[in-house]
Amino acid sequence: MSNQGQTDYDKQFQDDLAKATALSLEQQALDDYRRNKKYGYHSGVPSAVAARDYYAQQRSQSVNQRRHSEVHRTTAAASNVERSRTPPAQVSDSDLICFASPTSKQPESGTTFERLIEDLQRMQPPNPHSQALVPVGQAAAAVPPQYGYPQHQPLPPQHQAQAQPPPYGIVGTAGGMQLVPYQNTSQAQQRPLSNEELQRLYSMPNQVAVQPVQAVPTAYLYYPGAVVAPYTAPIVPGSAAFMPPQYPQTHGFGFGPVYPGASTHMDLGRPQSTPVPGPASISSHHPSRSPVTVEANGVKPRRQVPLGASSSNNLSGSSNGPQQPPKRTGNDLIDLNQEDYSRVSVLEAFDPLLNENTGNDSASDSTSYYAEYDPFDFLYSGDGGTQYSDPMYEAVNRWDKSAATASPNVSLIGWRQDYLQQPSPSTSSACQVEPPVEERMRLSENGSGSVSPPPPLPPRNQQLYESVQVQAATKPPHYQPTTLTDSYTSSIPARVVLDRRKTCTRLYELISDQRTDDPELLEFYHMVKQLRSRYPHYDAPTNVGHVVAAEFNYHYMMDTSIKVIVHPALNTLQQHALSNSALGEQIKGYGTPVTFTCDIDSVVAQVVAQALASLEGQVKGSVTDYVVKPIGLLEWLAPTSRLSQLESVHNSFQLEKDVHLGLCLSTASNMQAIARSERDDVNDTDLQPEQLFPNEVVPIVTYDNMMILIETLEMEIDKLESAADSPAPASGRSVVSCSGVVQAVKAICALLGSIDTLEIARCVADLKRVCEEAQTKYAAGSGASNPEIVSDYGDYAQVTMRPRSLLEQIKVKCNSLRDAVQELVELYANVFRVAFSVKSLDYATTPIPISCVSKPIVVSINCLHRPPPNWKYEDYSLCVQLVYGTRLLSKPNVLSCSNDTSGGLFPRLNFSAWLTFEQHPICTLPREARLTFVLYGKQAANENEPNSEPNGERRQVTTELGWCSIQLFDFKRAMICGPYLLSVWPPTTDKMLGPAPARGCHPHPDFCPVLSIEVPPYGGRIEFPEHQEVPKPAPHYDFASLDANLQEELLDTAELGYTGATDRREVFWEKRLYLQNYPNALPKVLHAAHSWDYANLIDLHALLHSWSPLSPLQALELLLPRYPDAKVREKAVEWISKMPNDQLVDFLPQLVQSLKHDTYEGSAMARFLLAKCLESPRFAHHMYWLLVHSLPDDPHNSIGAAMVDQEYDECQITQARYYRRSKMMLRALMAICGEKMLQRFMYQHRMCQKLTTIAESVKESKESMRQKSLAAGMDEVHQDLLEKPTCLPLGPELEVTGVSVRNCSYFNSNTLPLKITFVGPDAESLPAIFKCGDDLQQDQLTIQLIRIMNKMWLAERLDLKMVTFNCVPTGYKSGMIELVSEAETLRKIQVECGLTGSFKDRPIAEWLGKQNPSPLEYQSAVRNFTLSCAGYSVATYVLGICDRHNDNIMLKTSGHLFHIDFGKFLGDAQMFGNFKRDRTPFVLTSDMAYVINGGDKPSTDFHYFVDLCCRAFNIVRKNADLLLHTLAHMATAGMPGVNSNAVTYVRRALLPTQSNPEAAATFAKMIQSSLKSWFTQFNFFLHNLAQMRFTADEGTGELLSFVPRKYTMQQDGRLKIVKVVRFQKHYSMEKFYMYILQVTRHGQPDPTHLFRSYREFTEFHQKLCMHFPLVKLHSLPAGVHVGRSNIKSVAEKRLPLIQNFLKSLFDASEEIAHSDLVYTFFHPLLRDQQEAKLEMPKMKEDKRKPSRDNPNEIGQIRLSLQYSRGVLTVMIHHAKGLPMLQGGQEPNTYVKCYLKPDPKKETKRKTKVVRKTCVPSFMETLEYRMPLNIIQERRLQVTIWTHDTLQENELLGGFELDLSKHDLRQELCDWHRLGSVPRNG
Repeated sequence: MSNQGQTDYDKQFQDDLAKATALSLEQQALDDYRRNKKYGYHSGVPSAVAARDYYAQQRSQSVNQRRHSEVHRTTAAASNVERSRTPPAQVSDSDLICFASPTSKQPESGTTFERLIEDLQRMQPPNPHSQALVPVGQAAAAVPPQYGYPQHQPLPPQHQAQAQPPPYGIVGTAGGMQLVPYQNTSQAQQRPLSNEELQRLYSMPNQVAVQPVQAVPTAYLYYPGAVVAPYTAPIVPGSAAFMPPQYPQTHGFGFGPVYPGASTHMDLGRPQSTPVPGPASISSHHPSRSPVTVEANGVKPRRQVPLGASSSNNLSGSSNGPQQPPKRTGNDLIDLNQEDYSRVSVLEAFDPLLNENTGNDSASDSTSYYAEYDPFDFLYSGDGGTQYSDPMYEAVNRWDKSAATASPNVSLIGWRQDYLQQPSPSTSSACQVEPPVEERMRLSENGSGSVSPPPPLPPRNQQLYESVQVQAATKPPHYQPTTLTDSYTSSIPARVVLDRRKTCTRLYELISDQRTDDPELLEFYHMVKQLRSRYPHYDAPTNVGHVVAAEFNYHYMMDTSIKVIVHPALNTLQQHALSNSALGEQIKGYGTPVTFTCDIDSVVAQVVAQALASLEGQVKGSVTDYVVKPIGLLEWLAPTSRLSQLESVHNSFQLEKDVHLGLCLSTASNMQAIARSERDDVNDTDLQPEQLFPNEVVPIVTYDNMMILIETLEMEIDKLESAADSPAPASGRSVVSCSGVVQAVKAICALLGSIDTLEIARCVADLKRVCEEAQTKYAAGSGASNPEIVSDYGDYAQVTMRPRSLLEQIKVKCNSLRDAVQELVELYANVFRVAFSVKSLDYATTPIPISCVSKPIVVSINCLHRPPPNWKYEDYSLCVQLVYGTRLLSKPNVLSCSNDTSGGLFPRLNFSAWLTFEQHPICTLPREARLTFVLYGKQAANENEPNSEPNGERRQVTTELGWCSIQLFDFKRAMICGPYLLSVWPPTTDKMLGPAPARGCHPHPDFCPVLSIEVPPYGGRIEFPEHQEVPKPAPHYDFASLDANLQEELLDTAELGYTGATDRREVFWEKRLYLQNYPNALPKVLHAAHSWDYANLIDLHALLHSWSPLSPLQALELLLPRYPDAKVREKAVEWISKMPNDQLVDFLPQLVQSLKHDTYEGSAMARFLLAKCLESPRFAHHMYWLLVHSLPDDPHNSIGAAMVDQEYDECQITQARYYRRSKMMLRALMAICGEKMLQRFMYQHRMCQKLTTIAESVKESKESMRQKSLAAGMDEVHQDLLEKPTCLPLGPELEVTGVSVRNCSYFNSNTLPLKITFVGPDAESLPAIFKCGDDLQQDQLTIQLIRIMNKMWLAERLDLKMVTFNCVPTGYKSGMIELVSEAETLRKIQVECGLTGSFKDRPIAEWLGKQNPSPLEYQSAVRNFTLSCAGYSVATYVLGICDRHNDNIMLKTSGHLFHIDFGKFLGDAQMFGNFKRDRTPFVLTSDMAYVINGGDKPSTDFHYFVDLCCRAFNIVRKNADLLLHTLAHMATAGMPGVNSNAVTYVRRALLPTQSNPEAAATFAKMIQSSLKSWFTQFNFFLHNLAQMRFTADEGTGELLSFVPRKYTMQQDGRLKIVKVVRFQKHYSMEKFYMYILQVTRHGQPDPTHLFRSYREFTEFHQKLCMHFPLVKLHSLPAGVHVGRSNIKSVAEKRLPLIQNFLKSLFDASEEIAHSDLVYTFFHPLLRDQQEAKLEMPKMKEDKRKPSRDNPNEIGQIRLSLQYSRGVLTVMIHHAKGLPMLQGGQEPNTYVKCYLKPDPKKETKRKTKVVRKTCVPSFMETLEYRMPLNIIQERRLQVTIWTHDTLQENELLGGFELDLSKHDLRQELCDWHRLGSVPRNG
């Protein structure tokens, strides 16, 4: 751009340049002082070059990215970018100067250049070496004098005035820091600088850049030799200014005004030997700028990296790529003399807010803050998001073949060896040696790190070391470490932190038999013990001592009454009432009941009072002396509970049964049966850690075994040294062999899992070399007098000038070998659990806050030990990434090695490379971040596979072999440091889920592959400090002030989530302060946060405190693995804790699952779950079984270890990953629950173990012996339960006291489930199924989700009569299922009509008619069927439940339909050959529709069914988040079939993009498609054929197939006369004859008439002969007739046979003639009670009369309308009462709509035609996209027409609706009468 016309801009530019130059002078002096102090006075040029290169890289890496809405798009291209080879630990204490932009809205200082020089001269001390930061104000008082600070003295007034504002960005506050001269008494007075000195200073390179910050820590710890500079973390995407929490700040990140040029960070960097690209400038004035090249004292950089930048307003329109800049000779700070450059402000050039991060390749980071891969995107993205793309796998496949040099000398303790051997920083680049070719490692081109040599140790500083020791020794207990900076961390010797060995001379002196407990487990132990102390036994509210009846929230209709029958217990009655009650006893142990009706909202105490009033005179006492319980359950109703809130009452109500309650005394035996006692409190105060710590999965290394091998090694070393010390023989040859030592070392390595480190291999090789050289004849004087270092500890090294003797050489090598073995033993003991400990000393060092460390993350990848022998790959790749929760923080970095496993004592893959994450400083790490390593194997594709390589080479196939992970910070907030061994997990477990697996929890620790890594010390112990003060609430902004479209978009995002990995997240994050009144937006805001590092954490936590509280169900989302932050999860637990205990039980599987994703053991969720277990026995019961099932290979579990070893599947591998945590939770629960509760758990567990054994024995027995084997086993269980009653795993209220052995059987299916009838409370039968061989987790989850949906419907007052059952997995592929009584499978119902019964319409209706003989009972059953069918239609569709044959659908006699066996769900369709057996959205067949319609014609009852389905579906959609999050928690449980794809399936099924009317219309279409499909019935038929071998008569006792219940003479009355009147022809799909019986009973003057068929008579005859074999009855032949049997002549012949049969029956004895079977046969059925026409010879089927025949019925239409998002949606539902056409035909109808007035008919909308029905169901939506104000001026005209292709359409009626009188924003839904409408207007 031309300079003409830019006068103002040039002036600003010159001022800024002068300011930049001046501000760099002082820091240059400080930098010289530091450099000379540390490295001497002659390290100038190389370090300056390195610093210059590092600054260029820092400008490109640590600049702040800005949102796209704030800056123009810019692209930058870089060429010839060389990766750094500089060790990352070489850290300079200097940094860039980052200036504020002139475009900033912050006030700029108006000082001139001369004023700046005067300020600089006033502050410049004569001796630059004495410059330091000292505290002022309150900070000075807090710093002891011994730290090197002078006593604080007040500044002169003129200095105080000059200190405001500070000259270069350090804000001076009362408790802050100022840069003031260090006034030494011996110092001379300062003098002003001369012009020559100023010019010389101007020519110096800029070394340090300081950005203004808002506050500075109150004190700095000063060490001699290190000048401490203020530091803040570099800007990262979304970060705020580094602000230590203990200091005030005016604005948090994003909470105050953010100005375009405001800079908030400074960064202390490290010198780099290779320049990297600088930032590309983004300026609002200039489209491009030239690259900035910095040279120092005329020394040019080795490689210049030009940058070209362009923007949208570039007039040239295109760029020809980067141009190489010409040579320069000047010493200017900034090169502006390029040919094609655009002048910009220096302050703008360095402003990170205006520069984008150019990175090192594709600049993908500058386009989005968010990773493209998130395994939980399926929660929001309907198309599956990005979960199908594994970035690590893709990175390995894109892996570049170019080699990257690795260190040839890396070892397992490389930072002990290579650090010490590393050359000094000034000569490192010149002395670097090229490593061997075979050890070169390769790095992916797109990685964010590099493979580099190991970082060297800083120079030794004995004075510093001594000061650290003194301070550590004298530090007071309450001392809190102060904030430190990189100048401190870079000057601490590594030996101070890491050299913890060399305390003993012999290895066996280091081994102790005292086991060291994991401190994190001890923390968990103390948490449990403290929690238990808060629940004493005398606290009644938290120690209820009994099972309280479960409650839930449901509101019945007003004035709903319920019949209550109260049974008084015998011990409540007085003596005189016992005799009378014994006569009326209905239930064992109870007297004569009292019956009354009460309101369903009555309180339990009122029911007790009413019962006592009814029992007046029979019982004594008041209401408080009694309690009530449901009959058949051992749970007690709380006196304050309402009947409508009790689940037991609701179950009775929906099954239309009376509520039976037992009245009992409130005694201690009832109320304190499982209470904790004082003895429990005493025992728990002595709780020991061993009671909670998990037991070992495999045998551990014992102290004795370790000591034997250690002593053997020491003995072999002594032998070797003795042999070396012995005189040489006369032959001149010395025989020295180290084979014994090598074998002893190998034995130790074998004991420690066959792991040998690189250091051990090197020491063994050195020892062998020395021994081999000793075999040659010793030549005197052959050794040169070269100096050899004896000791190099401290500032001085002890050397010797004489050659070492053989003994000395061997001793040196043996000592090195001892060190290596000690290192291995210590490493193994730290990683795996062992029965000994290693003595080591830890120096107390001051922790370094993470915010003070800007070094990048460095990790050494050493070896993969114990590779399986079956791995036959050509080479191996290791992909390394930083992960936080489920977010990828870094790009994948790939290392590679060959398949050579030699070189050590045991096979291993040698990677040997240091990996540096250059773009990820340690200060930007979140606390819960972890390193993940994924191992891949590569081999050529098989010859028969297609070759896709274009060059003809065979295609390479990449296979994932396993992964491992490690948390970067431990529970004490300290960063990991040193060597580690990581067990490699198989690829079946999800590597993207945190936290990293705990140590020692691998199921195969003895032979699983192990990866050895190490992390360098970084100069000290780095700590992630905890914010001390409570975060200030974030400011609230007015949401209504936003644009209407933006408001709508934000609300949509809050409700539906993000549709992709990055879509909408930026806007949502930017507007977060407007959304604090919307609770459901908080999880999406936290997910959109740019960074969770220390600088941002306090502001993110502030959002938690200022946000509107989430409901407990909404807070479940914050427990997903994508939110690993401890404070977020703790806040979620706080919100969830407000949920009632009974509702918590509904979501307990998800809570236990979320516990696995807490980063540390003693989490808020662990504390919460254990507290709830102490408060609620029901909660503790279900918690126990969930934890037991999660430990499949534990000896405590109900399945033997042998089976686990044989069938160790994917699910168990996943569960084993969380073994330690689950085991500790289980042991903690058992330790604190109390003796009575623990005893109950043990009895349950023993019962399940026996049932497992019985189930296995039944499977192994022959078919003829199975029942006998079952009976023998059940008899043992019965005896155990008689002695020690316990409850079933199905629920704590189901206490059983025995087994009814005679009623136990098994099912003839593949797994042979056991059908067990337990004796429950009150001697009631409790049938249950015990299944062994099937995984019941899917059934448990499906039933849970169906129950959750049912409670959604009940909360909306929609009771769909859902019947569910309990299912509890008790072990590996075993569990117990509740058996629903009085139910039959659909197959058995249909096959009563033959194998083809599934194709008929009547079977279900006829079966319900038999079960419900009275018309009232039948109508109730049909209603129950309609409601439950609608509920299960929606539930099975949403959950994608498949394998729906007629044996998986059951029907209760009361009409309730329900589904069982959920092995195939979430879209996993059952296959039959090559085609799907489940081809419809859900099961709805013609026989079901027949029951709903009341016939084979459509009716308004089917309208009711459709409306139920659509309403239920929209209620589930309304609560979609709860359903998806509940399922998403289980997607990480390793459950077969439950994964991210399954959650995506459910989300798509809920149609998230459709409105409620559109979703209702869609579901109505599914109803029609399911009903019209013939394949469902064909599938039923196939299943009937397959199950023919299981249809043998199982014996139904005295029951008849057509009369479901048994009836007696006492019920119906004694029979007096029975005679056959005549026969009558009937039609029901086919012709048959019925015989009319006239039955007269005693006491009933009028006879009744019954209709029975000949087939029913023959069945009655067969049953009589079966039960009374000696009776002689007249026979009824049932043989096959030749020809047709249902004809009149055959019926006439059978009439006398029936008469003779009845005569012989009633001539028999009283026992036979009046038996229950006889009275069951003659009981009136539903068909007998209908209006009968006895005189008619034929009875044809009554067809439904058309609605036209009812003159009182008027046509109506149901519709709904609502205006939303600019659209008026009119939903046409149904019509009824339409007239018939002329000729008696039913009309073909459609609906037409207009918005009147509409003269041009532009608003015409119409539906499709529904054919041949007077009750059509349209279920279509019609839309009008018009402004609301225009619509409200119109009238909606709706008309119904008949469609006829041959003549004109006929109007059947219509109506008009004035839209101005209604609030269209609210949904209007109603029936409207049809009338006449005008044709126009």
